[in-house]
Amino acid sequence: MAEECIFCKIVKGEIPSLKLFENNEVLAVLDIYPSTKGQAMIIPKQHYTHLYELPKETLFSLSEVVHNLSSVIPKSVNSLGLNIVLRMGPKAGQRVPHLAVQMIPRFEGDDKVVAIQWVPEQELQKDLQDVYKNIREELSKVVVVKKEDNIRPASVEAEPKKEEKKKEEAIKQEKEDFSSWLKRRIP
Repeated sequence: MAEECIFCKIVKGEIPSLKLFENNEVLAVLDIYPSTKGQAMIIPKQHYTHLYELPKETLFSLSEVVHNLSSVIPKSVNSLGLNIVLRMGPKAGQRVPHLAVQMIPRFEGDDKVVAIQWVPEQELQKDLQDVYKNIREELSKVVVVKKEDNIRPASVEAEPKKEEKKKEEAIKQEKEDFSSWLKRRIP
């Protein structure tokens, strides 16, 4: 754990918190500086700054707690919606270099204190194919690609379409053959 990290101090109990849930991997607490009623924070108990650093068991545990709280918190505070926010890096608004998932219940008129929105940039649409290729290329370096996965390098994507077309043609031919056979059999 990082010595000066405020979230690590919360995990160690050096800073008091209102614990909602705790297991071996993660801790869920009410945010002591909430923007809205019921705002909670889920943090890994070990010090990690980025999502991609988490071991799978911690990631699964974090996901399960977020999943469970996503129904419990809105019901408990009678909110109209819920934002689930994860910030990675200062530019994304991460103030403490310890991964935290924020769960922010939403209420009528809370736009003054919670501003989570973005404006689409039409100019960026022209770069979508290049961005897509770059991301897929990088993804293929970190994901074990299997034939049955939906995630595969862009260069492999054209092949299944050809296979699908062949299957469709074979089915069509079988139907035609059966139809001809049936016509010959019926007097």
